Amino acid sequence: MICIVGQSGSGKSALCEALTKHGYERVVTYTTRPPRPDEVDGVDYHFVDDDFFDEHISDFLEVSTYRGWHYGSMKKDFHENSVAVLTPAGMRQLTVYFSVDDLELLTLCTVYLHVSRKDRLIKLLETRDDIDEILRREQIEIGQFDGVENETDFALSNDGYRITPAKLASTVIKFIDKYYAPQETRTEEND
Repeated sequence: MICIVGQSGSGKSALCEALTKHGYERVVTYTTRPPRPDEVDGVDYHFVDDDFFDEHISDFLEVSTYRGWHYGSMKKDFHENSVAVLTPAGMRQLTVYFSVDDLELLTLCTVYLHVSRKDRLIKLLETRDDIDEILRREQIEIGQFDGVENETDFALSNDGYRITPAKLASTVIKFIDKYYAPQETRTEEND
C-alpha cells in the first residue's frame, strides 16, 4: 500500500489518481466537515456527522482534527493495493500501525511529493479563487512538513511541475517493484 504526503498544491491528488490507473485503489477518507459545492460524497470524502465519527472511532486507522472537523481513514479500506493521501501526522499513525500490528502483513510505502513553495502558491492561485483559504492553509502547514522527506521511504521533487503525474506514478511503481516486491517477482533489471 502507498501513502502519499505533500503540501497543498504539490500534486499529491493527481499522483494518487495516476496510481489508480495502475490498479491501485484510492482510500476515501471520512470527514465531519460539510462538502464543498463541487465535492461528491463517497468520491472526494465520506461526509459523516460527529455522532457517526464518534461511534466508529475504533474502526479508524488514523484520525486528525482540523478547524474543529474530524478526518479519518477506516481500517477496512486499507489493503495491499491501496493508495492514501494523508498529512504527515496521518502517515506517522499508519507507520506506527504497520510496525506493531501483526494481524495484517501489508507492505507500506510512504512517498513525499515536494514542490517549491513559489510553484505551489502560483498553482493554487491559478486553480482556486479563494486567496484567504490558500493563505490559511499555507499558515497551517508551517512546520508540518519539516524533515518529512527523512521519514518517508521515497521523496520526489517536482519543482515547476515538470514531471507529469503519470510519470511520477511510474517512478513510484518502479521504486516499489525494486524495493518491495517479493524476491521471486523482481526482474533482473531491478536487482
